[in-house]
Amino acid sequence: MSELGKVSIAAGGIVQNNGEVLLVKITYGPNKGMWMLPGGYLDAGESLAEAAVREVKEETGLDTQPLRIVGLRDGVRQKESGLESNLYAVFEMELVGGTISADDAEVSEVAFHKIDKILASDKVVELSKTMIRRAQNLKAGLSRSQDTVLVNDKYRAYAVYV
Repeated sequence: MSELGKVSIAAGGIVQNNGEVLLVKITYGPNKGMWMLPGGYLDAGESLAEAAVREVKEETGLDTQPLRIVGLRDGVRQKESGLESNLYAVFEMELVGGTISADDAEVSEVAFHKIDKILASDKVVELSKTMIRRAQNLKAGLSRSQDTVLVNDKYRAYAVYV
């Protein structure tokens, strides 16, 4: 922790299937009992995309690949230990396999929901609704560049979204 406080970074994913979006029901914290996009904090040495894939898998049992960054949330919140700066990136994710199941630790339920029902529900976190709305615009967000970008440093994971 720096003198300025804690910094945290999180990533989540929007997984769509047959016109429905995958949501998880949270078992803890201020969103306990609410439905939201699967996601969580980065582990040390992990990229945003890797964290999104891992978190979706851990919470839902599903295997995914990131397609584009739909949106970012940048915030500073008061915690018991002081101020915390937080960055949250939400990816549109392609479903590639797995079997749907809740982790039963952080998540009590996992299910695909119709988008109109999500947007009308008072049991879905507002930020998730905002990101889902944004994902419906196929031109919105940042896509992973296919161009080769030369760097002068050694990265284990490196991606440019433009």
